[in-house]
Amino acid sequence: MSEIIPHVYLSSIVYAKDLYWLKKQKISNILIIGQLPKYFPLKFQYKCILIEDKPENDISQYFEECIQYIDQVVAQNKNILVHCYGGQSRSVSIIIAYVMRKLSIDAEKAFNYVKERHPRAEPNQGFLKQLKTFK
Repeated sequence: MSEIIPHVYLSSIVYAKDLYWLKKQKISNILIIGQLPKYFPLKFQYKCILIEDKPENDISQYFEECIQYIDQVVAQNKNILVHCYGGQSRSVSIIIAYVMRKLSIDAEKAFNYVKERHPRAEPNQGFLKQLKTFK
């Protein structure tokens, strides 16, 4: 688990099912990238993006929607967890797009920024190509 930007956390499914950790970090919202369970539907606000971790899948179609959702949570001074199963590709790709927009930096700089804070970051090659063309 890593705090990437204040209020924005990134992890694998491991932390998404750890109620103690979620409460400790004061997480209020959880953005799931993939078809994964909502472990505590009565305790947190969930948003799910159903996409598989395959290079040929178009994750870029979700960038704007996810950025807006994360921004809405952060604007309320709340904490959000973005996760996928392994915390390496899908959720990382969404977070890289978010960092690109928030910090006005390109994909390579955003990837390095995220990787420094979340060493497991390894988006698949298809997602990386899509991030390079995202503005």
